[in-house]
Amino acid sequence: MVLNKKTNGFLVGDIGDKGKGVEETYVATTNPAFTSPTTRNIFSFHAVKEPDMFEKGNIIHFGQKVKIATNPYLFRRELWLSSQPQSPSSFSPVSRK
Repeated sequence: MVLNKKTNGFLVGDIGDKGKGVEETYVATTNPAFTSPTTRNIFSFHAVKEPDMFEKGNIIHFGQKVKIATNPYLFRRELWLSSQPQSPSSFSPVSRK
């Protein structure tokens, strides 16, 4: 579970809320109501496969680039978390930020 200290909410994937755009996208948000693990708020961290100074293995080190993936039981395939800058077509439907 990933906690956002600013909103005091846990990161959740919302596959019921499709993002706008050409590609298939879904929304991720934070929600303070999720205080225990559920399918929607469990994520896994994977080290990016590129040459770096760290030993190979399944330990992620500070400063290492990572990818964040959704729980494999959330959707028919693994989804990766990404971000987009705020724009006229990319914003929160509730806060418009």
